Amino acid sequence: MNSQNGSRELPSGWAWTTLGEITFPPRVKIRADGASNLPFIGMDSIEPNGLRPIHVGRFSDMKSAASAFHEGDVLYGRLRPYLNKVWAAEYSGAASAEFIVIPKSKFISSSFLKFLLHHEKFVNYASNATSGDRPRVDLADLSEYRVALPPLDEQARIAARIDELFGEIEAGEQELEKAREALETYRRAVLKAAVTGELTKDWRQKNAPTETGAELINRILIERRAAWQKHQSPKRYEEPAGPESTNLSELPQGWAWASINQLCPVVQYGSSAKCAAEKRGVPVLRMGNIQDGTIDYSNLKYLPQNHSEFPDLLLAPGDIVFNRTNSAELVGKTAVYDGQLAPCSFASYLIRLKAVGVAPNYLSYYINSVYGRRWVAENKSQQVGQANLSGGKLKTLGIPVPPMAEQQVIVERVEAALPAAKELATAGRGSFDSTALRQSILSLAFSGQLVPRDPGEEPALVLLERLRARKFSASISEKARAAPNALRTPHRRVRNNPNLPPL
Repeated sequence: MNSQNGSRELPSGWAWTTLGEITFPPRVKIRADGASNLPFIGMDSIEPNGLRPIHVGRFSDMKSAASAFHEGDVLYGRLRPYLNKVWAAEYSGAASAEFIVIPKSKFISSSFLKFLLHHEKFVNYASNATSGDRPRVDLADLSEYRVALPPLDEQARIAARIDELFGEIEAGEQELEKAREALETYRRAVLKAAVTGELTKDWRQKNAPTETGAELINRILIERRAAWQKHQSPKRYEEPAGPESTNLSELPQGWAWASINQLCPVVQYGSSAKCAAEKRGVPVLRMGNIQDGTIDYSNLKYLPQNHSEFPDLLLAPGDIVFNRTNSAELVGKTAVYDGQLAPCSFASYLIRLKAVGVAPNYLSYYINSVYGRRWVAENKSQQVGQANLSGGKLKTLGIPVPPMAEQQVIVERVEAALPAAKELATAGRGSFDSTALRQSILSLAFSGQLVPRDPGEEPALVLLERLRARKFSASISEKARAAPNALRTPHRRVRNNPNLPPL
């Protein structure tokens, strides 16, 4: 069993105890009942790090036994305790057997207990008490967890203050989310205007192109063939195919359609070699490093400097990285490597594109635009748990190509229009860590620093003495009831009636 450091000095009126001492045995199970009208809380009803259900099922739909719970009971997710799922029940119902249901008690505030079990210190303790692919704990595994217990009234004040502060954090999260959604809408509108020509409509009226998009594409193809001939490759030259779609939309004057295959002579998968977290060697970009159309250089992994795939898989400024595998909504995330961190490589779930004749940022804008996202959604393959879009399929994506001079103007105008969105995205990923903020509040709460104390309150030690007397009396009564029936078959703990009396 895990150990804890319980030697620190406690606030006045507090007392050391254990989780096993201040809780009663979990509620018993109830059999499946197709006629039941009880609400059902499953493990998926509460999100990771959640403190309340986000959706509720019906027990009548369940085929197996469940744990009964009543208002004031505390539900603790015992399966994969690192998911940190806790709820103080606000009504009666049935819960998945993967929840421990701790009965309401007059000796400890349910809300206080909820937050105690939600604290990262307890999460770590519970996680260390488990092992295996589907780790789960029982209350007995956690009974020795040491608790600094405040007086009962102070428990209520602490829980109320935590609720208040958590509410303020949630309000801040909601406001930030609204701002993100508004900026994302704005960002989509800017990208749409950029790749349809609306953003530079006024510029085109004043500037006739010296080379149209069609002429640019033709020049690119001529130069690619000449480069092949210069190197005298023994392979037969294959003319890059144009866009796959036959339903290409009309473009502004001077623009033309081309495929990724025509514009990008290099479409390359990254390294599948195992990377290390130790910050030595060459950093490797992965799926999570592409954020909001830019590259986030935090949370990197590394390959050795002498890795066999280098220098072939080292990125160059202007290379485009495309996320080819992830959950369906994240496939297609694209960004341009700016050389900020060099040397740098990329992992196998990313595709590197080297563009010729098209500004890399413009190409990235199109893939990240509503049109590029729609094409990816229509052309990805869906597998169990994730989606994928191959490099071969990506080559067929059609790109509207403006004259090069107009591409540069588009990039300048988009970069000028989106700094606020980039700043908020960066701030949202870094400075406002609501999970860490909540845990800081809990640490203050359980060290006696969150609310003032009342010296007139009954000390926790007196509360514990009453609790110990109650448990001792219950134990004696249980032994007396069991003695005459020692030879009988033990009573099953599965009942049909969910309306069990509270302890």
